[in-house]
Amino acid sequence: MAETNSTGDTAEHIMCNYDANIYQCNQTDLMRFQNPVPLTDTWLVPLFFTLIMFVGLVGNLIVIYVVIKNQQMKTVTNLYIVNLATTDILFLVCCVPFTATVYVLPSWIFGDFMCRLVNYLQQVTAQATCITLSAMSVDRFYVTVYPLQSLHHRTPQMALSVCTTIWICSSLLSVPIALYQHTESSYWFGPQTYCTETFPSVIHKRVYLLYSFLAVYLLPLITICMCYTFMLKRMAQATVQPVQGCNQVSPFIDQGSPHEPPTSPAYVFTADALSL
Repeated sequence: MAETNSTGDTAEHIMCNYDANIYQCNQTDLMRFQNPVPLTDTWLVPLFFTLIMFVGLVGNLIVIYVVIKNQQMKTVTNLYIVNLATTDILFLVCCVPFTATVYVLPSWIFGDFMCRLVNYLQQVTAQATCITLSAMSVDRFYVTVYPLQSLHHRTPQMALSVCTTIWICSSLLSVPIALYQHTESSYWFGPQTYCTETFPSVIHKRVYLLYSFLAVYLLPLITICMCYTFMLKRMAQATVQPVQGCNQVSPFIDQGSPHEPPTSPAYVFTADALSL
């Protein structure tokens, strides 16, 4: 029996030598009879993911609970924060556990449907998070630069509509991920199944990568930077008119008859000061 196995291995080795690429054939033979070397990240990365998931779930759930239970907390800013917490919870529950298994298992074991769903939700939550942060920056810019106008247009109903629009747009714009993500069989220390993306052409891939870069990173970054730049510029402007460099407010005194006592001073404030 031992001679038969030895003869078979020798014949296979001779056939490999006839192949054009002897190195790849020898590497395949070695991987066929060996196991992958265990790495530190196979247990360290899932441990960190578990801690991040636990802390993130507890913190975001507390934020949502506090806002929902207290009627006075249901402001425009807090609604955006709740929307941001919702995206974090969805990402932690639907994406982090599956990503952690990649470091433990050499193969994707959850099937083609979960491969598409997990990557789709990951794109949706990432995009919704970035757009929500941009919406919060625009909201703060509107309050700071146009405080009186914001009293009429900045309502919780408007914030709820904006959050709903963010989810709808993020869900529609992330559809290509669900279409082009699938499972694929390969060989690495034995037959394996991987969750990967395959676009119809290189042009499709480059277009989607460019879109992801613009929608998830560059455009939100530009929006946030511009909003805070205008806010800082507005806050740097003086809200009162000092008197000859002093810290007192310049009064308007009624210049009536010289025999009449002056009226009460009317201090000059800007709209920003009144809104405070």
